This record gives sequence, structure tokens and C-alpha cells, in this order.
Amino acid sequence: MSKKVSAEDYSEEIADRMVARYDSGIRAMKLKLVGNLLANIKGRKVLDIGAGIGNISSMCCDLGAEVVATDYSPSMIMKIRERHRGRFGVLACEANSLPFCSNHFDVVLLLDVIEHLYKVEETISEIRRVMKPGGKFIITTPKRGFSVDNFHRIIKKELYLRIKKPFEFEVHLFKPQELINILRDGGFELISFDTFLNSASYRTRERVVEKLMSGRLKRFKWGSAIYEFRKEND
Repeated sequence: MSKKVSAEDYSEEIADRMVARYDSGIRAMKLKLVGNLLANIKGRKVLDIGAGIGNISSMCCDLGAEVVATDYSPSMIMKIRERHRGRFGVLACEANSLPFCSNHFDVVLLLDVIEHLYKVEETISEIRRVMKPGGKFIITTPKRGFSVDNFHRIIKKELYLRIKKPFEFEVHLFKPQELINILRDGGFELISFDTFLNSASYRTRERVVEKLMSGRLKRFKWGSAIYEFRKEND
């Protein structure tokens, strides 16, 4: 049986690896896609849950938003504070227990976080509580199932989902429709969906795939997915 990962298990060493990954530019496409969905957030209140090293929180500040970044890991909180020096609020807390009043945030970001959560439905309910009616909820996460970029890893990934190991950092991988259904049951309406490749930029091959795989085929393009939801009225 897997042991639940504690905040302390996200060590400073792991935090340093995450910093190096973001600084390498490999998350540039995710930053671009999320930025496209946040074009009109000036004056809005944004909550960035599991903010990592705070790059997207900082981008939201640049766009004129009032931002609070949270993370489960004390090591990541330290990295955010070191890098951004008080540009936005930073708070250590769990995603399923948010210390904010109800109907407070216009936008909530859950970027490459949901796959690490043990209490997915509880977290979604808590996020819905702190969001204003009609608020925007953006999720990115690695997806389960076939993609052009991960065909050679499908067998490995399926085995990975079935073998429980101690300190398994990714505890859920969802097929797109599975996650959409969970969010609908939690009171959210899907506005847009796409998949993307974790890359600094797309080369010719990737641009061809983007052009050919549209509509219903886009869920098979790449191994990471981006979802835009709207909080439905009570």
C-alpha cells in the first residue's frame, strides 16, 4: 500500500529540480496557453493553487490581477518567496482546506496539481466554495490514454497506474472525459479543452500535428491537457 506523501516529502532537492525544469523553458507552451485564457484579468482576484515556483502567479500580476499563491510544500513556498520578493500573497495550505471566505476569487488555477491529490472531489468542492459565481477554473494535468507524443510510453504508464509504490507523487491520471465528468458533477461547466506538448516551442512536426488533429481528435494530440471551466450558479 502506498504511503501518503507529506509536505515534508517535497524536499528542497525536489524543489530545486522543479526550479531547474521551469527555468529550462520546457513549460513555455503551458505558460502561453494559460496566458491566452487569462487575457482579461485586470483587477480580478486570482488563486494559484500548487503554484510551484510562482511563474504563473507573477504573470497574473503582470496582467493586473490581485494574486494569492499557495503550495503544500514548505520548500516550494520558500522558493516562491525567494524568487518573487512579495509581488503577491504566498500561503502554505492544502488544496482541500483553503483558508478563504466563500465566493471570493474570480479565477482559480490548478496547474499540474490534480494528479497529485488524494482527495480530488473534496478539493473540487472546496475550490468551488471559494469561487465567485461564474468564475473561471483552469486545470492542466498529464492525461491518461493515447497521444502522439507518448505512444511509446503507454504500456509503462498503464503499469505505473497499477503498481502502488511508496511516495508515489502522481496518484491520479485521468482520461479527458473522466475528468470533465468529475468537474460537471462538482458544479462546473466545461468552456474549452485542448492538449499540449511540454516544450519551449513547436517545431515543424508539432505544427503539422496541431493542424491535422483538430476537433474531436485534439484529445489525442499531446500528453498534457488544459481545461477551462466555469463555476455554475447554485
